[in-house]
Amino acid sequence: MRAKRAKRTVEDDAFGAFLGRVLEAYGRRASTDVEAVASLAVVVKRAEETLTGAIRELRKTHSCAEIATRLGVSRQAVQKR
Repeated sequence: MRAKRAKRTVEDDAFGAFLGRVLEAYGRRASTDVEAVASLAVVVKRAEETLTGAIRELRKTHSCAEIATRLGVSRQAVQKR
């Protein structure tokens, strides 16, 4: 029988920093490759859609004011999503 592998936990801050570095690297690549710009635009659109979905779910358990404070935006901006 195979030994169970311990579940690896990734802290949100560290994971967010990793994603930021990946996007910056992709941006540098896209600045020299016109085809990569289109791919980067798809990634950005998907990120926006993902953020909108996360906010929609958070609104079930958190106030718009609380979410807005964390995002550094107005409550109205949260409500639009």
